[in-house]
Amino acid sequence: MNGAASDQPPYAKVAAEIREQIRSGRLRPGDRVPSTREITRRWGVAMATATKVLAALQQEGLVRSSRGAGSVVADTTHTGTPRSARERHDPAKAVRTSPPGAPETVLDHAAIVRAAIAAADTSGIDALSMRRVAASLGVSAMALYRHVPNKDELIRAMAETVFRDHPMPGPPPADWREGIATAARLEWRIYRRHPWVAKLVSVSRPLLVPSGFEHTDWLARVMAPHTRDRNGVMYAVIVVTVFVQGMAAQLELETEQEQETGVSAAQWWDVRQPMMDRLEQQSPIPTLFGGDVPKVPDLDAAFEFGLARLLDGLASWFTAPEDDSG
Repeated sequence: MNGAASDQPPYAKVAAEIREQIRSGRLRPGDRVPSTREITRRWGVAMATATKVLAALQQEGLVRSSRGAGSVVADTTHTGTPRSARERHDPAKAVRTSPPGAPETVLDHAAIVRAAIAAADTSGIDALSMRRVAASLGVSAMALYRHVPNKDELIRAMAETVFRDHPMPGPPPADWREGIATAARLEWRIYRRHPWVAKLVSVSRPLLVPSGFEHTDWLARVMAPHTRDRNGVMYAVIVVTVFVQGMAAQLELETEQEQETGVSAAQWWDVRQPMMDRLEQQSPIPTLFGGDVPKVPDLDAAFEFGLARLLDGLASWFTAPEDDSG
């Protein structure tokens, strides 16, 4: 190894190895490249260094994010050769957020937030960084700070945008059961589309975003006309919120695991089916896996089952005599 190579920072050395695999054809367009966790294990570097590796390759146009697959090799057939270092760091190009030949999009707060949401949808909120968002936009990380002061503010803006994109459907209905179900299903759809949002929801330390509070207030307004127990309304709101959030935690976990391994839940079960068959023979578990019980859990069906049972439980509270409430 020559002196220049040995003086490279760790992230540049790892990026060079992956770059060579791409250019040699060992990694082809659409192939998964190592995730940040895989890079930390294989090359013995820190998570921050692994993030810089993928960010550098994205800036070069060699790698792109793909939801459900993580980082994959980009197809440069129609976009030309990767950008040079001079192009990547030229401040005059800091406003370009579109591929060459496409209309330019001015870099602003909204564009940054949308790019961050897309990154979190693909890789999870824990993998989000200003550097990664900047790489997806084709600008330097410093360019983002002109519009977003820090990562915490970026995450707050992401949550505000997501909840604003999914407004509550007009005034609350008179039927409390219909109203609670409507609110819960909307939250579930949000988490289905953006699993990372569930990780930000906190009862004790709520994220201070107006559109999120509007969701919570709508749910409270569904319940309030049916009881004078104001504390009970707040507790019921918490119970519904935590139920949906708890179910959604599985979605974020699956996003992270699929990002790290490149294997979907269905593929994971397919590979382990022979092992499950042996387990059932050695230690029969007919109640858990007998009959028509699906091996791969259907989270949507489980959510609807749990929601119906939750509504049944609340019904006894709503119909209780007023002097028994509280």
